Amino acid sequence: MRSSSPLVLALILVGTLVSPSFAQMALIAATAPLADHAEVTVNAAMKQAIHTAMRGAAAMGLPHMHLRRALVLQDAVLVQIVAADTDASDDLDVTDPTPEPDADSSAPPEQRSL
Repeated sequence: MRSSSPLVLALILVGTLVSPSFAQMALIAATAPLADHAEVTVNAAMKQAIHTAMRGAAAMGLPHMHLRRALVLQDAVLVQIVAADTDASDDLDVTDPTPEPDADSSAPPEQRSL
């Protein structure tokens, strides 16, 4: 029993020194009100929503962000960003599992994707 003590001690030390690294990710959605559908108004609302989402990601300690989706709704602008603690753009799968409507299909007039 005494001869296995150094081996157990070594395994415990290695286990505490080499811990697995788990990446953190979050999908953050933010909206901004939209008074009308003028290009200037939509751009300002889009900037506001993106800024809000980025502040949320920064507050969570997730400095790397990718814009996933931006939608103009009837009375608001919606943005979704994927935020992560590491820049894993090659490994990051941010594709939406729901298919996008074709250009020929008729999307509701109050909703257009940017």
